[in-house]
Amino acid sequence: MGRDREQERQEAVQRFLGGEAPVTIYRALGRSKPWFFRWLHRYREGISTWFRDRSHRPARPPRQTPAVIARQVVAIRKHLEATRYAQVGAGAIQWELHRRGVRPLPGFWTINRLLKHAGCIQRRGPYIPKGVPYPDLTGGGQRRLHQADLVGPRYLQGGTRFYSLHVMDLPTHRVKLTPTGTQRDEAMGAALVAAWHILGVPDLLQLDNKWSFFGSPRYPRALGQVIRLCLQLGVEPVFIPLREPWRNGAIERFQDLYDKKFFRAQTFRDYRHLGRESAAFEAFHNTQHRYSVLQGRTPATVARTLAQRALPAGFTAPRHRLPVYPGRVHLVRFIRSDRVLDVFGERLRVPRGLVYHYVVATIRTDAKRLVVSLDGTPVHELSYELPG
Repeated sequence: MGRDREQERQEAVQRFLGGEAPVTIYRALGRSKPWFFRWLHRYREGISTWFRDRSHRPARPPRQTPAVIARQVVAIRKHLEATRYAQVGAGAIQWELHRRGVRPLPGFWTINRLLKHAGCIQRRGPYIPKGVPYPDLTGGGQRRLHQADLVGPRYLQGGTRFYSLHVMDLPTHRVKLTPTGTQRDEAMGAALVAAWHILGVPDLLQLDNKWSFFGSPRYPRALGQVIRLCLQLGVEPVFIPLREPWRNGAIERFQDLYDKKFFRAQTFRDYRHLGRESAAFEAFHNTQHRYSVLQGRTPATVARTLAQRALPAGFTAPRHRLPVYPGRVHLVRFIRSDRVLDVFGERLRVPRGLVYHYVVATIRTDAKRLVVSLDGTPVHELSYELPG
């Protein structure tokens, strides 16, 4: 069969050299135009064996992963699977290899290939969304969103207490880790400024309902320093529903990685040691961790392709209490049968038609109004006076 193909190629070229038109030749042989000109080009290269098939083997065989690394990858995966609550993906395995001093580190694709070859990966079915529709305030990704969450209290060697504010830029998944000795809202504001000097200023900042972020439930309309800082910089805070931490899913998954692969994997002597190791872990994540949502790229790689809004030159975290600037503060809430809308501890009643729906309650500080929206449409509005 192979010899018949070789003779056919030689015949096509000989007929062309004899004066026949290409279209007549390849139609008579039942071949295509690209087929004819590919073999004519091979003939014109001047190689005597032009009509024979060429090997498709690469000129240089691909670099093989050393067997010792392959064994380590599988052993780490099995150890993680046997460890309660541990992550078992390529990111967790790569971090463990990094801690063991393996250089160069295998990439995510290599780790997954080794796991698949060893039978450690099982295919899952497609995700099928379920439940009540959840509001999207990003406009389909048109508005830049950061997620932030506070770790702590945790303790250093000797019992010294600390917290750490973690901020993630959703479009790039870059993170900024800022350890601090307190969870007061002034410290949270300073940590946000430190993060935004690195990650840029977002359009929206998504938070859970900790007092450090919104202020005090005793004075729910006073609006804490974090909210006031956001309003000053044109950022709209978004507070997720009560008791639904998974709504901050991206930063929550990172927190799990931080807890298991960073905090519990070593002992920190003091704040200086903690700060140094936090910076190293942050840099490793941003330059090495690969996300499927980023098409397998690292956060640092994606960040180089996107513009970001910088803080004003020389901007520092304010030490004084900021005024309430014009802007919007959003609270996403699920309305239950009691029709109660919780706004920083203040319980307001909403129409019966909103029961069993997620709504967005928006405080418009300039108009001193609270607007409740369902599926992006305002459906209820009331006065919302703010203290002077």
